[in-house]
Amino acid sequence: MKKNIKGSRLNEKGVLSKKGFLSLAAGLLVLALFLGGFSGLPVTKADIADGKYTYVVTDGIAATLTGYAGVASIVNIPVSLGGYPVTSIGDNAFKGHTEIVSLSIPDGVVSIGAYAFYGCSGLAKVTVGKNVATINTSAFSGTSGWPLTGCSIYFAGNAPLTSKNAFPNPSLGAPTIYYKSGTTGWTNPWNGCPTVLERDKFIAVLQVGNTRLTVNDVVSKLDAAPVLKNSTCYVPIRAIIEAFGGIIAWNSKAQRTTITLGGTTVDLWIGKNTAAVNGKSKLIDATNAKIVPIILEGRTMLPLRFVTESLGCEVNWNAATKTVTITYTLE
Repeated sequence: MKKNIKGSRLNEKGVLSKKGFLSLAAGLLVLALFLGGFSGLPVTKADIADGKYTYVVTDGIAATLTGYAGVASIVNIPVSLGGYPVTSIGDNAFKGHTEIVSLSIPDGVVSIGAYAFYGCSGLAKVTVGKNVATINTSAFSGTSGWPLTGCSIYFAGNAPLTSKNAFPNPSLGAPTIYYKSGTTGWTNPWNGCPTVLERDKFIAVLQVGNTRLTVNDVVSKLDAAPVLKNSTCYVPIRAIIEAFGGIIAWNSKAQRTTITLGGTTVDLWIGKNTAAVNGKSKLIDATNAKIVPIILEGRTMLPLRFVTESLGCEVNWNAATKTVTITYTLE
């Protein structure tokens, strides 16, 4: 009996002995099991780019949105990516995108990952599709001092299951949650957020010289009382627009107010008698060039009728009581 240089046992004719063969076979078996174990480990999927989004394919049939490289203030998450329906928004997908003001999540999405919108501190309006069933840890939360006060989140379906701190701590300023009639699971508060039954119609009532504002029988307070100037009612309009589910932004450098409600955007400039409605120039009052947005005692005051009618509202004026009733019907 002799050994080769690797220690395999050979007989006198240089042929592998039975004992040596069994040892070799056992070794090969262990190696195969070892390699087989590694072949069963999960493989990290590479992100696929589709325009400003990245995604991975899940189970060969659906897309999980994993990242966003855009800079838009209004983001409508696509229904599909690469031909695959988007069913999930992955962890950290939109993390830190402070420029996003308005966000729409389509009906096909069923889950929102951890930290998906973490730190998106500019959010003012979010619409969530009817099939979202889970919202994971800190999905809409952020760092200390980051409130979502003034943000409205509209849910089309039942209340989803949520993980810890999915929304900001109420002490920092929680968003308002709107839900539809006929859906289930909603409480008030819900995850520390106040909830409101969404209406098909909003009716706002206000009076010149009075800061009281009533919207669908809910009483609140305007920043300043409406005033009459040049036979026109001027108001600090933010509270009304936000109660209707719209968003409003102020550009101090340009002295411009931008209001978005439904599918309409209106831009107005302090001291300027023309506005832009969906990008098209329009006179605020064709018969009176003095009707312009103004700043009164530090508050931006806008001509109420022009703004609200441009946004698709119906406006009624009661001269006897100096009361304005604004009706906004959702499309």
